Amino acid sequence: MSDLTYSRTLAAVLAADIAGYSRLMQQDEDATMAAWWSYRREIVDPAVAANLGRIVKLTGDGFLVEFSSVASAVAAAVRIQAEIAQRLIGVPVQERVEFRIGINLGDILKDDKDIYGDGVNLAARIEALAEPGGIWVSSSVYEQVRNRNEFALEDAGLHNVNTISQPVQTWRVKMDHQAEETKPQTESAVGEMAGAGTVPGVVFQSSEQQGKLAETNARPSIVVLPFNNLGNDPEQDYFADGMTEDLITELSRFQELLVIARNTAFTFKNRQVKTQEIASELNIRYVLEGSVRRAGNRVRIAAQLVDAASGHHIWAERFDRNLEDVFAVQDEVVQKIVAMMSGKLVETERNRSRTMDGDGAAAYDLVLKGRELWQKFTAEDNRAARALYQQALELDPTYGRACASIAWTYMMEASERWSDDPQSSLDKALEAARQAVQIKPDSHTNHGALGQVFLAKKMHTEAIEAYRRTIALNPNDPDGYMLYGRTLAYAGKFEEAAKQMAIGREMIDTAPGWYHWFSGTINFLTCQYEAAIEAMRASQSPGSGTLRWLAICYAMTDQMEEATAAANEYLRRQPNYDFEFQLSTEPFAREEDRNHYIEAMTKAGLGPKNPE
Repeated sequence: MSDLTYSRTLAAVLAADIAGYSRLMQQDEDATMAAWWSYRREIVDPAVAANLGRIVKLTGDGFLVEFSSVASAVAAAVRIQAEIAQRLIGVPVQERVEFRIGINLGDILKDDKDIYGDGVNLAARIEALAEPGGIWVSSSVYEQVRNRNEFALEDAGLHNVNTISQPVQTWRVKMDHQAEETKPQTESAVGEMAGAGTVPGVVFQSSEQQGKLAETNARPSIVVLPFNNLGNDPEQDYFADGMTEDLITELSRFQELLVIARNTAFTFKNRQVKTQEIASELNIRYVLEGSVRRAGNRVRIAAQLVDAASGHHIWAERFDRNLEDVFAVQDEVVQKIVAMMSGKLVETERNRSRTMDGDGAAAYDLVLKGRELWQKFTAEDNRAARALYQQALELDPTYGRACASIAWTYMMEASERWSDDPQSSLDKALEAARQAVQIKPDSHTNHGALGQVFLAKKMHTEAIEAYRRTIALNPNDPDGYMLYGRTLAYAGKFEEAAKQMAIGREMIDTAPGWYHWFSGTINFLTCQYEAAIEAMRASQSPGSGTLRWLAICYAMTDQMEEATAAANEYLRRQPNYDFEFQLSTEPFAREEDRNHYIEAMTKAGLGPKNPE
């Protein structure tokens, strides 16, 4: 007899059962079971697959699901309840087959067949409190999604529940405020990165050197918390966020500093957390926090450096300037932080290639506004963002960041088929990216944009060289290693690709979804299908492209039911799917890799309509 093995992990657990199940079965067993099984096939399974969950088990009147992402768990629940509600329009209340759903985030024990522990028990207890058709969540779930626009929650009060010693605070998801999907339904690598929060011009986020790496490294570590917008206009949030991202990017240029990544830093936005708690969670020494108040062309920026463990202020200063001076303020803040933290100032790394005059200030503002539009991931917003970037470039022809941002809009346009001539869009992207590098050749973000265009155009040698330059300019950037690894993988250099991605992953504990997606593509290309499935399921920003890769990996392991569910959901999200176009966007350098992909696509039901 083999020994049972367990693992412990943090997971979002969704528990559901049919409200009034015994009564419904007494009324009409056949109708009740028919409704339940149709819900499972047509609603539950697709919703779980779309949000990369794992159905752990089915019960007579319900089911238990594990998710790696809290947002995905809530999104799946919302979709299930919304679609069932549509079916029940006009059905008498006493005949309705409805689910109650509870969700909790907590530690669980898991083996190959089941999950256990208080994290699971609490989800089940909260589910029992929910009304028919309702979704209730724990405080741990609420904390993760309360600031997300797609979810509206209301206080459902404290409740005493069986097996839990203390009253449990609960929250109700307000169904009539929900959107069907929680993420951009991305198809391409560019789109997946946009959905994950990667932004043009600041595409490659600073490193999150924490956990074991931070413990063993003597370099000082810092997190830049999102700056607060103190103005009366909430639409100026983009300016405060842009200031934060610029400071993260600039600080990461110093190899003697460890800088927490943007995607981790922004989880603290609008949260009241003590610096000591941040120090413990991220294992960092320093916190930079601040605020921005903007009125017309005047801006007041306050910044303070805090010893994270003690909460004591090390340095603080306020800057009242014209917007034209905003780059100078950024320089000054970064310089003072570096001087305080490392005891020396490496000015050669901070010399900018240009100064900022009145037109430059307006250009900077236009790029920040464009970035906010670009992240909405629609054809219309993509064009609007490009128009703002082009205005910025007209005002300041030496603004390399505007050029790189224009390149990203054309790449998005090509990869998402928002253009009648995708190749022409890629040609324009290449022109803009090359111009960005010419304007500011020491910018790793510009070389990164150029590398992405080269790869999209299947110019593998040039793409590899661009990413080598990207990493040389900023070896502290985990995104650069991940994108370099992806480029090597499509060139057929799998061993080196895995090595580069491993470097990137070791630099960051909380990886954005596209990291998992990129890792999964290498696993697929090297026929490690189970590892690929695990990587794709671990993605925290599931886009339609992730579902496509899941479908073909399931197919290659003969898990055809799962493959069909993922493929059908993919096609639902991509109603205009065209195999030949999609194949053209995969930049394989080797014919054998291309044929491997076609074989898997065909087996998953996503291949050519009339294969030879």
